[in-house]
Amino acid sequence: DAAAAYIDGLRAFRDGNGFKARSQLQRAVTLDPHLGPALVRLAMMPRLTVSGTGSLELARRYLEDAATLRETLNGRDQQLLRLGQAFRTGTPEERGRVCIEVAAAFASDSEVLYWAGSLGAILGLLRQAVDLDAGFAAAMNAVAHLEQASGDIAASLATTDRCLAISPGASDCLEARAAAHNLVGPCDTLENDATQLVAVQPSDPEGYVYLSTALMSRGAPTEALQQLARKAEALTPDSERHDVALRDAALLAAYSGDFANAE
Repeated sequence: DAAAAYIDGLRAFRDGNGFKARSQLQRAVTLDPHLGPALVRLAMMPRLTVSGTGSLELARRYLEDAATLRETLNGRDQQLLRLGQAFRTGTPEERGRVCIEVAAAFASDSEVLYWAGSLGAILGLLRQAVDLDAGFAAAMNAVAHLEQASGDIAASLATTDRCLAISPGASDCLEARAAAHNLVGPCDTLENDATQLVAVQPSDPEGYVYLSTALMSRGAPTEALQQLARKAEALTPDSERHDVALRDAALLAAYSGDFANAE
């Protein structure tokens, strides 16, 4: 039922399996469209906040639906809703202020610190979340991505290793490690990361994208890359599939030397 799907989604989220978390939370709100806590979290899920326009629109709808249920939320989830609204509609200054205020009000709550740190890109809050909950793989993943964004690839890889040590099936941390190796290599390590990511979460298109990148770097046949692209596109949400297909077609055209069609 909806409650069971919601609980399973929260567990997957903590374990660093964002794809499963999103799927289960989406199942929960399909079964119960008035499940406010699930709507709040879906509106802030990382891939929904950083992917294409289709996913951004979906996140916006989740946030609007959650806002209509504000009175049914407890005080903690109302503050998470406030975070989500600031991220969507606030100025950069307002976003930062709201993140700090909400984190200060829930300084011993690892999940609230995660959301405030993740949405505000505040590394200190994310590290506090990990200090409070050493098994919080999602928070470790967020730390790894911010370390990577700052250029500290070695620290990012150390964080992903720590994450995978406590949660071997953490597909988010595998993806973060693949992203780091995509930047610095070596290519065979990226291929290994991507292969593990596909094995752990075969329904997530990201693993196939990284695997294709690794195979391109060592001159794989175009046919093999086309097969991976088709697989990734089939797993991509309908709202984004067209844009992804155009991107893949351009990349493959450039790879095969057809620069006219790559433009």
